[in-house]
Amino acid sequence: MKKSFFKLLAAYAPTSQNKASYDEHVSKYVERLGVEEINIDNGLFSKLFQKFSSQPHSIILSGSAGDGKTYLLRKLYEQIKGDTADWGDTYIPEATFNDYKIKFIKDFTEIEKEDKQTVLEGLYHSIFEDSIQLYIIAANDGILTDTLRETIHAGNIQHFKELLTLIEKHIDDPYTLDGNLILLDLSQTSSAKNFELLLNTILDMADI
Repeated sequence: MKKSFFKLLAAYAPTSQNKASYDEHVSKYVERLGVEEINIDNGLFSKLFQKFSSQPHSIILSGSAGDGKTYLLRKLYEQIKGDTADWGDTYIPEATFNDYKIKFIKDFTEIEKEDKQTVLEGLYHSIFEDSIQLYIIAANDGILTDTLRETIHAGNIQHFKELLTLIEKHIDDPYTLDGNLILLDLSQTSSAKNFELLLNTILDMADI
């Protein structure tokens, strides 16, 4: 078991393709090795799910590669749906929560160009028109806002300006309560605290 565990640690090491930054790479490796996934509890997931479950809104999880966007997205999917059996093989996984239908965008950067506009349109309706279709999106906020600007310019989609303004407001003020949107910037979380939690978890799992 220890041998498999240390092989798992190797999956997090930097590679030429930077695969360690991607949740799907690590989660598939966990399944292949048959070991327990490394999880740390910094309280973020429980707070986010509590906020979502009390008043469901679309969610944007922003940050850089390796910040844990897709990991947190997968945990939300697992909590809402009850399992992740079809997570890895589904382009845009879906789930239901109460009367809401939810689409999970694993990485906004990676979806097809035509799908980006469809997702943004759906996100707009979920925020400004109280649609029962919600979106939980993992995205670099710079790429997300740039895509909105490009779409506004190319297609003269004026209502996207309202969406862009709201997202930028949330980026500038993480505590804003304006709009039916939850935006969480993972790059603003404490890396020192997370590292300490991770180190203690690894030592416990390795039985050192």
